[in-house]
Amino acid sequence: YCLDAMAEKLPALPDLPRLTRFLRVAELGSLTRAAAALDATQSVLSLQISALERAWRKLGGSAG
Repeated sequence: YCLDAMAEKLPALPDLPRLTRFLRVAELGSLTRAAAALDATQSVLSLQISALERAWRKLGGSAG
């Protein structure tokens, strides 16, 4: 019970596919190239990166 209560208070961690997409953008150095490689749109990748940045900040990280 105690662990469940603690888990509910933790921010949601990003899922593996989103992290993988983020890494692909970093590897290719461009949203355009990553979108083409991943068969996704640039807007979707941009939104997912923004969501990862928000999750990182909630965990106490620095986005800058």
